[in-house]
Amino acid sequence: MSDQSAPDPTPVVNRSRVVLTIYLAVFVMAAVGMTIFGFKVVSDVKARAGESDAALRLVAWQILAYADQEGVFPSADSSALADAGSTETLQGALAADPDGAWPRDRAMAAGSVGMASDEVEAAKIVQVSWPPSADLPPVLGVGGRPSGLVPGGTTLELVNGWLRAARDQLERN
Repeated sequence: MSDQSAPDPTPVVNRSRVVLTIYLAVFVMAAVGMTIFGFKVVSDVKARAGESDAALRLVAWQILAYADQEGVFPSADSSALADAGSTETLQGALAADPDGAWPRDRAMAAGSVGMASDEVEAAKIVQVSWPPSADLPPVLGVGGRPSGLVPGGTTLELVNGWLRAARDQLERN
């Protein structure tokens, strides 16, 4: 009989612990990295939605102010639209708003989001589908960009609702 001793399991156990520790470290680093990446993506989307909302509110206010002054909606992109948008309050056909369906002044239109300060940049963000006639409101869109949430829906739905309600008021006058 030969005197053989059993192999020492210590190196195998130590190697298994090292491998397990490396796997756990990689998993934890990946989880932390994905969490940070997720928060960054959400932050970027919220920032883009804020830009979209400000641009939507500016263009909608310009259209409302134009319709208030002229009694009809603009039928095409014009410089008169930008001039009308500098108006601070509605004082013409849309001044009477018993239901509060659209903002009566520029500050209400801006809301808590504010308005875009650069009309050129706002025009790049907001896509306006111009109607064939001046008695129909234009439809605003943001071309797939995110739009922020407001009570009752999104800012996109809100501003298009303003324009539809203004159309109804203009039809009554």
